[in-house]
Amino acid sequence: MPFSVPALEEAAATILDEVPGDAAHGHPIEFHAVAPVEGSGRVAAVDGGSTVVLDIRTAGLYCVRAGYVLRDAGDTILDRTTSRAARTVTRRDLAGAWPSRVQQYGWGLDVPAPTFESTRLVPQLAEAERILAEYDAARRALHELRRGDLLLVDGCLGEEDRYEVLGASLEERAAEAGVRLAGLSKDSALSLGGVLPLSLELEEIAEKAGVKTPWWADVTEALGRGEEETRVLVARFDARSPAFRLDVVGAPGPVVARIAELCNDAAFPGYPYPLARVHARVHYESGEAVGLRHDLEAIVARRRGHRLSFRLFGKGRDVLQLVD
Repeated sequence: MPFSVPALEEAAATILDEVPGDAAHGHPIEFHAVAPVEGSGRVAAVDGGSTVVLDIRTAGLYCVRAGYVLRDAGDTILDRTTSRAARTVTRRDLAGAWPSRVQQYGWGLDVPAPTFESTRLVPQLAEAERILAEYDAARRALHELRRGDLLLVDGCLGEEDRYEVLGASLEERAAEAGVRLAGLSKDSALSLGGVLPLSLELEEIAEKAGVKTPWWADVTEALGRGEEETRVLVARFDARSPAFRLDVVGAPGPVVARIAELCNDAAFPGYPYPLARVHARVHYESGEAVGLRHDLEAIVARRRGHRLSFRLFGKGRDVLQLVD
């Protein structure tokens, strides 16, 4: 039975009431104009991807890859793939799976194991290894950067306590090398009003205030994080694209200006081209995941017969999950 119109009207009113005005929690939002500056150093953009090929709850197969893209002052692009792995995991070997992943990617650090749900073992391990692989790629990218360069990672900086030791180590290494560190997120769980995502809230505030794009705003204090060195920003680099959350370690202005200079590709207006390029290299498209699944199905059928293959891969069994 469909919802009534009054119920939908009430839902819309409740959501819209959460959109903040010109200030949030007593902190005025100050918008800054973005003035792109042509950088003289390198930029490294880091990302990772994973996909679950087979998931029968107690066992399965997933694939992970990660890497980074280097862009120098002459606009030369270099692609680096730091990890590419296909993992078979079963409930029996779970105890040894995480230590081996940490040994491979953790650079000698002690990273706490996730709490795995018995019914989501495979996708959870795939996501966890992807995160480890991204940190590993970022550490490797630092070796190709010099003082004043920029390391730009896909996602937030230090949001998950489980990976705090990795994030702290990356920040420390970047500071020692004099490399600026930033993370750009297309989505964020943070919110000023409590319902709408942070970036949507700032777009609404900017529109009401008549702020012209491109702009950026520091919302660290508004979020109650005023004492942290990592600043939480929202930036919109082009009117044709949405606003993004941007985490910056240290002074934000120069980093925002440098990232804005990277948002000059016609195919990705308002989005840093190096991040778009590395995403295209490591992300698993649905067709690629389906192809891997079909190849695995054929091997199982050849080795153990079509009956078992059908039981594992037959229609009606939801075994294909994609993890970005």
